[in-house]
Amino acid sequence: MGRVVVTALITAIAAIAIGWLVWSRMAARAAAAHAADQSEIAALTEQRTQLQAQNEQLQSELKKVQAEEERLSSINNELAEALEKARLTGKIPPPSALPYPPK
Repeated sequence: MGRVVVTALITAIAAIAIGWLVWSRMAARAAAAHAADQSEIAALTEQRTQLQAQNEQLQSELKKVQAEEERLSSINNELAEALEKARLTGKIPPPSALPYPPK
């Protein structure tokens, strides 16, 4: 009976030791994966911040370009009207009445 108890006790201790080793290795792998995920999240957050700043800058530049395009379009329309009047009447308007051509 004593041998059975000692054998069962040794088997239980060995199972507990093996279980603890397996658990500790799994916990270490999970911690390493968590650390890698956190660093990737930090890098992606930084990239997102940079892209948002770049997007804001590009939107600002786009607004400037659109405003310039509208300005040039209105000048082009004025010049087209002046040319059409000159064709119809045969008179060229004075230079002060004409807008400057776009650059």
